[in-house]
Amino acid sequence: MGYKIMKLFLYGLLVSALILGIATRFFVNFKQELFFGWAIPSIAGLFTIYFVLRAANIDYKLVTNVLIKGFIIKMIYYALIIFGLFKVYAFEPLPFIGSFAGFFLAFHSLEAVIINNISK
Repeated sequence: MGYKIMKLFLYGLLVSALILGIATRFFVNFKQELFFGWAIPSIAGLFTIYFVLRAANIDYKLVTNVLIKGFIIKMIYYALIIFGLFKVYAFEPLPFIGSFAGFFLAFHSLEAVIINNISK
């Protein structure tokens, strides 16, 4: 079961990378912003799904604990990474925010679908 669910997330990651590639062709001046807006939530989503599947294989009761801890860790991760990006890199914030928000919503929606499939 874990393989099928991880495969679903990897397909979502592939489709999102394709969307990123198309977006960078249209917005050539904002490749870096678009990439970081994609990479940050995709890395967080990959780790979340990995740890949720690992917990589900051990005991389904652990999934809730993993989700709660994962949410807290992700919020800290997002804050640190975004703060660090704005301090280190000089780039346009609006394309980054748009890219980040879009991929954030997409990956969290995909995570919700995956968690729903685990609970069945």
